[in-house]
Order: sequence, then C-alpha cells, then structure tokens
Amino acid sequence: MIISKLKDIKNEGVNVCFIQGNRQVSNKNVKSKTTSIKEYGILVPLMYVKGTKAVEDGCSLMTSKGDAIPSEEADKYIVIVDGQHRYTAAIENGVSDEEIYLFESYAKASTKELLAEANVEVERWKGEDYIAGATLAKPEDELLQFANSLSLRGFPISTISLILCWDKHKFTSKKIK
Repeated sequence: MIISKLKDIKNEGVNVCFIQGNRQVSNKNVKSKTTSIKEYGILVPLMYVKGTKAVEDGCSLMTSKGDAIPSEEADKYIVIVDGQHRYTAAIENGVSDEEIYLFESYAKASTKELLAEANVEVERWKGEDYIAGATLAKPEDELLQFANSLSLRGFPISTISLILCWDKHKFTSKKIK
C-alpha cells in the first residue's frame, strides 16, 4: 500500500471529490473529527479510488461542496471512499495538505461495494443511510429517488414510510437492504 500526501496528489493536477448519493456529511461527525484532528492529527489515511474508476462503476461525482462534476472530467479527480468526514474536518480547520494522508484502494471491488462496506464498518447506518445507499445502487428507481429526496429534507424513515405506504412499518431500513 502506498500512502500519499494530499499535496503530492494536487501537484499532479488532481483534485479531491465525493460520490454523489453517498451519505450526507454530518456536522456532528465533522465536529467529532475536528476535536480528534486538532489533538492528534489525522490518525488513519483516507481511502480513495480514481475518478475514472468511480465513473466506470456507475457513480456520479461531486465536489465536497455538492456541485456536480461532469463524467468527462473524472480523470482530474480522486474520490474519497472512506474519510469524507475526516477530509471535511481537516479542510474546514486549515490542516495543511502536507498532513492529509491518502491511499488508493487495493480491493478488487466496485466503488459502490467499497463505499457500502466502508460506511457500514465505520458507523452503523441509520434509516437515511439505507435510503441513500439503495438510491446509489438503483439510481433509476423513481420510488427510491423520491424517498431519498424526502430523507435529504430531514424526514425520518418512519414518516417516509407513512407517505409512501400509509404504514410506518412497511418501508424500513431492514426492507431496503
């Protein structure tokens, strides 16, 4: 495994981005990471894949601010698969590009599989995370798109279930898996 500094990656003309449809960056989680980073620095390198791999695997790219990135520009990016919150906390707190470490995933899995596994391993998913994950896996599903739009507006999964099924127990994280 080769660990690189963000500075070296940027010097190659490559920028950092996220996967559109991944779970939202949580302010609470960023604050928690900020406290740790201020005291210890970034303890675990961020995992990424090349932007072209992510696009080939059916992902859409976006900046860390949420702006869409055209697929034709994927070669200009690396995609954080594990570490969005650490990256956001580091950038918001002015951590030097010399102190942000990354490694390219060596797993023989698709970007979506890596993302799902990394997300589950780091923090247990909540209802909205299952909706986002299902939407990422099946972007053509209009019902999931609508459920995801409600989730992004802050509706809990039980309310989304009421809206979609007239029953708060029909559309649950266990049934979305």
